[in-house]
Amino acid sequence: MVRHLAGLFALAASTAAGLELKVSQSGGNASSPYLYGIMFEDISHSGDGTLYGQLLQNNGFQGVNVSIDPWKAVGQAQVRQDNATTIGKANHPTIAISAQGGANGSFGVSNPGYKGIRVLEGDYNTQFWLQGAYSGPVTVSLVNANDQSVLGSAKVDVKSESGSFTQYNTSIPVSKSASDGNNLWTLTFDAATASDGTLNLGFPLLYGETFKQRPNGLNAEVAETVNALNGSFLRFPGGNNIEGSSIDNRWKWNETLGPVQDRPGRQGNWGYPNTDGLGLIEYMEWCIDMDLAPVLDVWAGLTIGGGMVEPGAALEPYVQETMDELEFLLGDSSTPGGQYRASLGYQSPFDIPFVEVGNEDFLNNGGDSYPARFKQYYDAIHAKYPQLQIIATTAKQNGPAGVIDDLPEGVLQDVHQYLPPDQFVGNFSAFDHQPRSQPVIVGEYGSTTNNDGSTTDYPTMIGAVSEAVYAIGFERNSDVVRAAAFAPMLEHFGLRDWSPNLFGYDTTNGVTRSISYFVQQMFASNRGDKIHAVEADAGFGPVYWVASSAGGGQTFFVKMANYGASEQSVKVQLEGKTAAQLTVISAEEMESNLPGQEKVKPVVSEVQGEVGKFEVTLPAWSVAVLAAAK
Repeated sequence: MVRHLAGLFALAASTAAGLELKVSQSGGNASSPYLYGIMFEDISHSGDGTLYGQLLQNNGFQGVNVSIDPWKAVGQAQVRQDNATTIGKANHPTIAISAQGGANGSFGVSNPGYKGIRVLEGDYNTQFWLQGAYSGPVTVSLVNANDQSVLGSAKVDVKSESGSFTQYNTSIPVSKSASDGNNLWTLTFDAATASDGTLNLGFPLLYGETFKQRPNGLNAEVAETVNALNGSFLRFPGGNNIEGSSIDNRWKWNETLGPVQDRPGRQGNWGYPNTDGLGLIEYMEWCIDMDLAPVLDVWAGLTIGGGMVEPGAALEPYVQETMDELEFLLGDSSTPGGQYRASLGYQSPFDIPFVEVGNEDFLNNGGDSYPARFKQYYDAIHAKYPQLQIIATTAKQNGPAGVIDDLPEGVLQDVHQYLPPDQFVGNFSAFDHQPRSQPVIVGEYGSTTNNDGSTTDYPTMIGAVSEAVYAIGFERNSDVVRAAAFAPMLEHFGLRDWSPNLFGYDTTNGVTRSISYFVQQMFASNRGDKIHAVEADAGFGPVYWVASSAGGGQTFFVKMANYGASEQSVKVQLEGKTAAQLTVISAEEMESNLPGQEKVKPVVSEVQGEVGKFEVTLPAWSVAVLAAAK
């Protein structure tokens, strides 16, 4: 291996004979309760097609360049997009289905989902609207596209009319999981019974099991994997995806509410339409169900396409848009926003501790105006909601553009770091020098390229170790680093816009967790509320460490990372502790977990301590957590 950080490793001479760490039992700095969290935006179909539980693609004909794809005719049918016959307040086009001349038997349409439909044992809920003179059975099925075998099916007695839509809802039982994801949803009619000759299908929906059984909820399989990260906050809805390619195409909170057929959706920032079925209420339910503190990102006048609203009078309507959103979330029932929220089933206000103004506004020529735009938002938000912790989307670590030197007291700055492994390790001590009066969050970070500059398709072992080193660095400084999240969190394999991601999904294998996922899970699941000093007989590198305690010192955690090609021996002294659990993840430096192949996972073992001393062996390229409660 080529050494890119030879000077950094020079401190490690004494580790050849074994590193000794002595953890202080007293004193220490309070650790932020929000340190490890989740950053989410719909990128790489992480929302529509993966985390959001609705499984049919292009069910509402949303976004730009709309076409009939991927809908296909079944039997002797003709199908077309009908822009004149619409459904919902958003006037979504529908699918006109007609029988070919002389057709008999069943005919209809099929949808392949997002690169297939994952079919597991259980019940699938499906809903649809029909218009047209028809009285008789409609069959909805899940069908394997390879051999046309029916995986599950249900008949619905339909009596629809010309000139108006009727809604239908049924359950499709599946007794056995499909062997692969190449499956279709089909809806078929009896050709002889369609007296109008044409039926219109409007806004069909298909859900498997959803997390916490929420209607219009999250895909249970994917959401359980998110929940297992043990995060403490959720930053949403972006990321770049909040900004829009144009001002009118920004994420608009009020257009993501209400029945899904009434939501217009939008062209997302990553090349595909967003249905906005995963809307503001669904984000709040996600936070509630996983006990996550919401970090609400609001649009601040800059688009990803470079369009910008100048500060002052022109920006004021958009500041008011944010104030309306906050009133909807935080207002009591005496306010118009609070009344609207209550009408959607939430009488009590939501708990929103953080609001971030904008996203990466130092990019796209927005940096020069960001300080003035931020102040305009800050003044309005802070005056009405002084309890909110406000986050500025620029910080010195991002570069000079848009840095605000005189932030109001208590404002956090958001640092984003996408780096090759060696640079992450080189930033280990960056927050040692952060002024304590200027707290930050690390809103996004991840190792995105290899040290030779090549693209990282899937998180590698060396990349995950470097992220762990960086995380150890900010955990040591968690009095000033208040929150942090790996990004992006999720991808649909085969529909990727960015790599690497924390974990991925496909319709045959389901979820595949990366090495970085397991490191994040290890660190989030083993965190204290106080950071303790550690005496060491050698400097940092290739081994890095941080110690914390929880429960008034009842449990101690020592996190370690070995960023090197040689095994390292470490003796950890924890006075009064005689037994500990050691969790280790290690592999060859360029190893990755590929789709459907979770080859690298943490290994857990019990370690006995002699007079409060624990001997630990760190394999080459490894991350470990020693947790001692006894």
